[in-house]
Amino acid sequence: MLLLVAGSLLGGQDGVTLLLAAVAPEAPGWLAIAVRFSLLLLALVLVVLAVLLAVVPADRELRRTEQSTGGAVREAVRAFLVIGVLGGVVGGIGGAVMVWDTWAYLAFLVVVMVVVAVLGPMLISRMMRTRELPEPHRSRLREQLEAHDVRVRDLRMIDTRGGKVVNAAISGVLPQLRYVFVTDHALEVLSEEDLEAVLAHEAGHGKGHHLLIKAGAALLPLLLIVGGGWAAREQLGRLLETVPLWGVLAAVWLVVPVLLITVQGVVGIALEKRADDYAARTVGAEQLASALDALAEANVAKRRTGRLWNLLQQHPGLEGRIARLRSAPHSEEPADG
Repeated sequence: MLLLVAGSLLGGQDGVTLLLAAVAPEAPGWLAIAVRFSLLLLALVLVVLAVLLAVVPADRELRRTEQSTGGAVREAVRAFLVIGVLGGVVGGIGGAVMVWDTWAYLAFLVVVMVVVAVLGPMLISRMMRTRELPEPHRSRLREQLEAHDVRVRDLRMIDTRGGKVVNAAISGVLPQLRYVFVTDHALEVLSEEDLEAVLAHEAGHGKGHHLLIKAGAALLPLLLIVGGGWAAREQLGRLLETVPLWGVLAAVWLVVPVLLITVQGVVGIALEKRADDYAARTVGAEQLASALDALAEANVAKRRTGRLWNLLQQHPGLEGRIARLRSAPHSEEPADG
């Protein structure tokens, strides 16, 4: 699978160019970008399917879940179809804009990131199997959000289809389009106190505008890379005289993901700690630590994790989070917005 990904990113670049030159020599530049995106998406789909085929049966055995492998694969394909269609359209438009003008492409990237940040929650609520949060949970959680002074458009329950995942999340940078998602199994196994603490943590994300900060953390490296490449285009031209094109492409495809993962991971871990601090001040550090314990037990989650795993997950390790909450004093005063 890794070789397939590498081939689509590196060897596939020249292959696409040669194929289009032979089949459609008059093809616009954006078509090559769209085809390359499709190759990358295909590689990612195959990787995800391979992971699901390995993980779902093991998870079913370990946690006694009821999720079928076929159901998990269908859900993944469904999500990738939505992402693929939207990504293909956006990639095609972006390719045409890039061919036209570099600065316009930078502006296009900003617009796309803003649209995703604003409309992403609505897409998630339709891409995943969600439905209206049932009573009395809906009324109780909405009252708690109002107590935190966090406005949301809706509260939705994610149907894990027997996956028995315990989690909750807040999504959306605008209150009018902000959603809170809670999995069905979380409502079944978490106590009212634990659910209150988890919701306080998500409210901390909302009050701190953490989603907006993460969107900026994702956009800034891309703008720096594209803008820097354009500013150094003459030096790049001279570099290509001595270094093969595949070598330059390999460097770009290695640097960009590593930079994005590192920035997003560092920022994400810092924001998770800030959300923990907010919840500790509002519902109590021990109550949040107890809720994290319950989440770890229900999900059979590994508590002690390494730095690389934490960066990839954009979360600090559970063991460290719980120890930090139980060892550091926290004020019980509500956090200011």
